[in-house]
Amino acid sequence: MSHTQEPVDLRVRRTHKLLWEALLALMGEREFETLTVKDICERAMVHRTTFYNHYEDKYDLLRCGMQETYEMLMAQSNRANEGASTYQVFFVHVASHKHLYRIMLCGQGGNDFQGWLRDRFMESLEAKMQQAEQAGKQWGAPLPLLAHFYAGAIVSMLAWWIVNDLPASVEQMAHYLQGLMVEPSSLQGEAR
Repeated sequence: MSHTQEPVDLRVRRTHKLLWEALLALMGEREFETLTVKDICERAMVHRTTFYNHYEDKYDLLRCGMQETYEMLMAQSNRANEGASTYQVFFVHVASHKHLYRIMLCGQGGNDFQGWLRDRFMESLEAKMQQAEQAGKQWGAPLPLLAHFYAGAIVSMLAWWIVNDLPASVEQMAHYLQGLMVEPSSLQGEAR
């Protein structure tokens, strides 16, 4: 599949959308490993040749869909509106795409997406922590450990929120996450 930064033709975007939505619908019904490209194409009403013009296999479709989902999540989180925290925008995005996240985080193959999403969060968090360290911030534990800890907490928190059918508001979840993201003072000054 060609992953370029050029504007994508509307027909290509439509094909990607149809295939991704078909995959998600099928993953809501059956385990990912049992799905075939034929199943996905039939659900999307897209010819198999068209599928293979865009993706190598169902794993490529899944990887691309997960990447797009993450990029959409990060783009919306990075565009925090005036009066809304980055965390609020983050949870608004998840709530407005609840079906997608329920399948990806809590359904068949959820562990794959959880691990993949945790890794993306870890990369982002570690980069931010390195910037803070270069500006003089001292951490009480190795950065890879802290990034892994915080990324795992965020993913677990999202899964809990979705599994329990969003029992707390976006604002409450943003507040909880902000409170959890504060570095524990007990780590300050300890040996690395």
